[in-house]
Amino acid sequence: MIISISEEGRNKKIHPIWFLIQIALVILAFYWVFISSDISFTQLVDRATHIALLPLFLGILFFVLNALINALRYSLLLPEGISMRYLTGVFLFQNTLITFIPWRVGEAGYPILLYRDHDIGLTKSISVLLLIRLLDMLIFMGIVFFLGGYRLSLPVAWIWAAMIAVAAGCVLLYLLNRKLKIPVVKDLIHRAREVLLSLRGARSVICILGLSFALVLTTSLQVWSILRSISFHMNYLDVIVFNAVTMLASVLPVHPPGGWGTIDSIQSITLTTMGYQMSEAVTSVLVAHSIYSVLIFAGGLAGWILRKNALGK
Repeated sequence: MIISISEEGRNKKIHPIWFLIQIALVILAFYWVFISSDISFTQLVDRATHIALLPLFLGILFFVLNALINALRYSLLLPEGISMRYLTGVFLFQNTLITFIPWRVGEAGYPILLYRDHDIGLTKSISVLLLIRLLDMLIFMGIVFFLGGYRLSLPVAWIWAAMIAVAAGCVLLYLLNRKLKIPVVKDLIHRAREVLLSLRGARSVICILGLSFALVLTTSLQVWSILRSISFHMNYLDVIVFNAVTMLASVLPVHPPGGWGTIDSIQSITLTTMGYQMSEAVTSVLVAHSIYSVLIFAGGLAGWILRKNALGK
């Protein structure tokens, strides 16, 4: 596969207005969080300085387990011969890029590293990434629509309207692509079909689906453990819904580095909609977010080292 970048594309810069819009979103989000919850700095410090170590340790273990499960999913969709150590390292590093680089630009890290380290075509690796992201999105949407419908007080009509809208959008994109014949989209669809056909029988398909549902459970256990470490108690079904909403919200390309402000406000709204007390929810979300930021950053450093070791560098 030959990739060419035009001079115009290389010289194109992000317009400053997008940075201003993002900064405005962060300020508005934090303003809403602090004003609506009426929390004090003392409350934040108190929650941050009373952390139970055992549930925190469990949260870290589940973080590592999630990285291994994700690497295993990638290994089922990529050519044989790529080590689990390498794929785990790439996942951890990419997760850090996605978290701390705005607009999900960090997604590019995965295909670029595979192309650089193992000469895997960008369209192939991007197709694998899109398939995994699409599968995760469908699972989390199903959780929000069905399991979270009651807890989030979503009217049944809204649930069906959203599902129909998503299905109609997919059909519309497919028809537009057939009519316009966009080369890049056509190539990605072709590669995605090749990836699916390359799966070694129904067993591989079942394994990928099983691993994807296992990730829902383990990521929720990670959230549950970390929230318990800061004395915020939720039942496990609520955590699953809360985690699904967070994952879906994180896909939106509007978040600043670390998702600070935007993710916090979305999580606070979700918790209060479920009936949790506002100030408790906000302080817990902010402290948990700090723990996640440190964990993800440390994971990125560990991932880079794992990748280097796997390549023998």
